Amino acid sequence: MEQHNLSSPLPASPQSPSSLSDARCAYVSHSGRRCRASSADPLRGLCRKHAAHKDTDPDSADLSVNLFGEGTPAFGSVEGINSVLTNLVVLVARGRISSRRAGVIVYALSFILRGLQVIDKKAAETPEEFFIDIHSAVADRAQALETQTQP
Repeated sequence: MEQHNLSSPLPASPQSPSSLSDARCAYVSHSGRRCRASSADPLRGLCRKHAAHKDTDPDSADLSVNLFGEGTPAFGSVEGINSVLTNLVVLVARGRISSRRAGVIVYALSFILRGLQVIDKKAAETPEEFFIDIHSAVADRAQALETQTQP
């Protein structure tokens, strides 16, 4: 592991401190330390090492085709949500998606599923409406009586 002497003064530079921090890599480790390397990519603000790591990070990969299949995801039915959950379990088992990312997806799917249950419950509570066409019913009955009375 590389050790740095923190007590040594910074070299004199004509640049302001804010422009120096902008030129540094924006990666911050789990312990809270910032990378000291210079930024190779000004748009992302990462050095070459951390930019390469970001590209291979499984949580940054687009797995929508693996989760939802081709086309628009079908969240309008319980079967569609079950399909997504099945695909998610396969991705976690293969190590293509982190358990943290999978947990976020499952959490979102639980809200969608709850919404579907509420919609189904409201649909079950509304009474069915029956429409009776009296004119047609009377005409059908009259025609039936005429056929019965004819010899």
